[in-house]
Amino acid sequence: MRYHTIVLPCTTAKLGDTIELGAAHQHHLQVVLRKTVGDRLILACPSGYFIAQLVVATNTSTIAAHIIEQQDRTTQSPLHMHLYQGICQPKKMDWITQKTTELGIQAITPLYTERTQHKVDRQENKIERLRTIAENACEQAGRNIVPTIYPTARISDMITPSGSCNLVLVPDADNTLADIDKPLNQVNLIIGPEGGLTTTEIGSLTESNWQPVRFGPRVLRTETAAIAIIAAIGALWGDCK
Repeated sequence: MRYHTIVLPCTTAKLGDTIELGAAHQHHLQVVLRKTVGDRLILACPSGYFIAQLVVATNTSTIAAHIIEQQDRTTQSPLHMHLYQGICQPKKMDWITQKTTELGIQAITPLYTERTQHKVDRQENKIERLRTIAENACEQAGRNIVPTIYPTARISDMITPSGSCNLVLVPDADNTLADIDKPLNQVNLIIGPEGGLTTTEIGSLTESNWQPVRFGPRVLRTETAAIAIIAAIGALWGDCK
């Protein structure tokens, strides 16, 4: 039987625990889903997956979840994927966050580039919104670990991560994903905003050991590119087999 999943990103749970649920979860369970005491659900948190039964919390008389069974499964990809996404229109950033979370991304950094059309100071106010979108996407996808949404960074301040596969998407690059050696455990990917990255930015990244790659013979919108290439990386090197 399929149960509704609740993601608790900051909770460490174990068999026998009773977890008090926040107001938003309580409202969704009782008002939207019409759940009542005795109904079961899945609790997904960093310590694993658990089947829980809704009970009345003794101290507050609110709805809580009592863990009755632990499940032996994982949805975390063995390949750590970090997307550095050039800041684009807010709705596109929402879409990219939601869909790449469903595909298994572990981290997203909104990236300010030369062609970014949205002010950085305004973006800082949107980080919490992106974190909420990622958490909701985890519930949809059944993930127990919510991707990390980092504060906005500037491409000019990028430090090349060591010991990982570092890729930058460039429509006219010589190489494709098929030409890249299989990474050991981590892929970092830079995708530009609407308008793409400038020649200067691409040159600077290449000098810093980022490998330019293209994704097919067509030029993709930034939101299409992010979703398509993360899916392809997951299929080639991750757990989307």
